[in-house]
Amino acid sequence: MSYEYFTEVASSYREAENLVTRKYGGKATITQRRQRQIGGFLGLFRKDAVEVSGFVALEPLGVSRRTSPSRNAAAQGYPYGASPSGATESKLNETALRSRAASANGPNGGKGAGLDAAKQQLLKAAGMNDSVTMTRILAELKNLRDDVTSVTKQQGEQQNGGSESEHQSIAAVRELLDENEFSAKYIEYILKRCRSLSIEDLDDPDLVQERVLEWIGESIGIHEDSPKTRPRVVVLVGPTGVGKTTTIAKLAAQYHLGKIGGAKQTVRILTIDNYRIGAKKQIETYGEIMNIPVEAAESPDDLKKWLDIYHDVDMIFIDTIGRSPNEFETLGKMNTLLQACGAQAEVHLALSACTRSSDIKRIMQQFEPFNYQSVVVTKTDETTSLGTVISSLWEKNKEVSFITYGQSVPHDLKTADTKQFLLRLAGFRIDRQRLDEEYRKVKVE
Repeated sequence: MSYEYFTEVASSYREAENLVTRKYGGKATITQRRQRQIGGFLGLFRKDAVEVSGFVALEPLGVSRRTSPSRNAAAQGYPYGASPSGATESKLNETALRSRAASANGPNGGKGAGLDAAKQQLLKAAGMNDSVTMTRILAELKNLRDDVTSVTKQQGEQQNGGSESEHQSIAAVRELLDENEFSAKYIEYILKRCRSLSIEDLDDPDLVQERVLEWIGESIGIHEDSPKTRPRVVVLVGPTGVGKTTTIAKLAAQYHLGKIGGAKQTVRILTIDNYRIGAKKQIETYGEIMNIPVEAAESPDDLKKWLDIYHDVDMIFIDTIGRSPNEFETLGKMNTLLQACGAQAEVHLALSACTRSSDIKRIMQQFEPFNYQSVVVTKTDETTSLGTVISSLWEKNKEVSFITYGQSVPHDLKTADTKQFLLRLAGFRIDRQRLDEEYRKVKVE
């Protein structure tokens, strides 16, 4: 599998997402984003923009592609884009569009010809040529049905106190959650709780925001850092480009210095990333600076050997191979190798806060076989919103253990706590004193 890497710039993250999807398709994965300024003259009048980077998995050479009907037609002597069934398909599409537009006007006052009439028109159009398959017809009918259902649902909401009669406090909460890029499912969860408030409470916008912050805080699961064995084996897995090696170095250094846990720990680092150019040298350099021994393992036997040698230390951190979640065979081999760590090993999944929602969910799903207990959220300094991360963790019922917010080693890493996420929400009127009292047991640097 080979990859094409890209960097695109747009005025907003949503626009950048759309641009990437248009140019590279649905297989494009955004791994990083950052704020920058573009345009201007002599350094003046520059505009804020978002730069996203990522990769696209390319199909291997030799993979057969399905020839489109238009190219088959060209090969048989028909003009490109034409075929014996071209008139019928054109007729079918034209009829489907007319029927769908008619049904979208709704059932009132003679608007639209009605679903039955639309079906008859489609069937009549399809009958002109046997090459138009029943599958195509059924697909168009399903689209028509969905359109009619959607219009009917919207009309019902308007008649029964839907979006048009939504309380202004609830509408304001919806806007805030959307601004922070929470998922549609998460937004509906919060709005459902808002609707359970009394009218008197809804008339107090500050109280509503206070409740919403409480609910968001409740939805964030924090992983408890409680060692159960010695040595404590900590494995960090995740896709390429999320900063696993740097994060391993930060974790090892902070435990070694006693910044996490309160007492200095004897620490060792093992790496199984022997594929990426310079990966071993990078972690070895960190180890030399921090006076932490680093060794490499290439097989389960190697891993078991080093775990036996370091049986009397406090902690062993294992850096893994960065791979796309689509490389199932490679991930399977890595998982087999890591079985040598034993059932007591703690597995954490590293995720970049800059990754879009659909990719986060796919990555979390593909790394499930590793039985990771929690998530390390990296690169939080490179995004203006954590709503995507909060939504994805909540939907997958996963806890977060650490967050990173820069490249400095051994700094720029904290144990995760709810307060850090709430303070990053944009647009909310946050009572810092009240938040400090509620989460006073957590020291925020």
